Amino acid sequence: MGWWRGEDDSVNRFAARFEEDGDRILFRQNVKSAPVLVSAQDRDEAVAWYRLASRYLMLGGVVVMIAAVVGLAFLTGFDQPESHATQFWFLVIIWACLFGAVFLYIWNEPARRFAGRTPVGKTPTRAEARRASFARMTWSQFAVIPVLALLIAVPKHGEMTGGPWFIARMVFAALLILTGAIQAFRKWRSERE
Repeated sequence: MGWWRGEDDSVNRFAARFEEDGDRILFRQNVKSAPVLVSAQDRDEAVAWYRLASRYLMLGGVVVMIAAVVGLAFLTGFDQPESHATQFWFLVIIWACLFGAVFLYIWNEPARRFAGRTPVGKTPTRAEARRASFARMTWSQFAVIPVLALLIAVPKHGEMTGGPWFIARMVFAALLILTGAIQAFRKWRSERE
């Protein structure tokens, strides 16, 4: 049982990069890369390290975000929070970029650990990699996209509906739905092949 709701799913996605092939265990950095041979101990150590590092990342991310919001509140004197929305979203963007960079570092740790090993299999063709990539996506992930776009597009209380931030959010929501629809069509087509 994980500390946070998605921890077990995240660890399972990480562990899925280690494939059992008979009595061998193969590691693929991604669906496009050739596999390398690893031991069960290598796999278990990598998964345990990922679980621990992701816990620290989540806990640290929450602490940093709370500290940033409290710091912003102290710097602005707790007055007129709507006038400080730009600073708040700037903090959120910086936090998300830092969080993403650290997450990618954690996610790619096995690739750095196994970098010197010789591949034991062939690199998948482009079609095989695309098929494997779409097979990993679930239809429920696509169902979240319109809900997320709706949350982005709905005007906030007292917001001008013709303002630049509203228009930017509407464009982003439309692009999100369009991208999701294209990817869903590509998944559907790959399942039919």
